[in-house]
Amino acid sequence: MISNPLKTRSSVSRVALAVVMAVGLSCGGATAGAQQLDQTWTLTINGQTVQASPDGSFLIPNISAPDQFGPNGPGTRPDFVSDDYVRVIGHSMAGGRNRYAFSDFF
Repeated sequence: MISNPLKTRSSVSRVALAVVMAVGLSCGGATAGAQQLDQTWTLTINGQTVQASPDGSFLIPNISAPDQFGPNGPGTRPDFVSDDYVRVIGHSMAGGRNRYAFSDFF
């Protein structure tokens, strides 16, 4: 779940980026450490798509983080934590081959 104490979209983006960088992306079909993000990667999270920078960094703005209820479910007060889990999905084409990557849900 995405923590959002300030309830602003920009803080959600910063939290999501920090989480993605912490858990990393798993690249399908690649050995650990063999793949790195670069400008050939397109990354998507919860309907928002961006291109990675040449150094592998990226910022995904305006991630939707609905907060309709608290930890005890519907009918409880919102707790400033997103009610939905999301993941980052990446796609790249290099050397005529498609490459895919994904993060754990957070």
